[in-house]
Amino acid sequence: MKGRFKAALQVSLQQWAAARSSTINEEKRLVRGHRKDILAMIVEPMKDDFSPEIIEKVKRSFSFIYGSEVFLVMKDIWNMANAEVIKINQWIATAIYNQAIKDNEKNQ
Repeated sequence: MKGRFKAALQVSLQQWAAARSSTINEEKRLVRGHRKDILAMIVEPMKDDFSPEIIEKVKRSFSFIYGSEVFLVMKDIWNMANAEVIKINQWIATAIYNQAIKDNEKNQ
């Protein structure tokens, strides 16, 4: 789970950076508006173990930390380096997932 989120985040950030340098093929780029599809792929492994409601909460929560906006916010407000932003993002993703586990246990 954490690996999927990290991989999706990395692809998004690489494409964001490449788009700024005009070195990416527009046809293969994950464009704005496709985040719901990407987030759905990230939570796909949860479908057998979590309720649809919890999966939806996780997906919507991840949308706050997926994409380049988190870098803009963390750099602007906290003056964080890229590596620090990635580390805190992974921590947040883990916290979201751990909360999903707790909520799932309560509902069983």
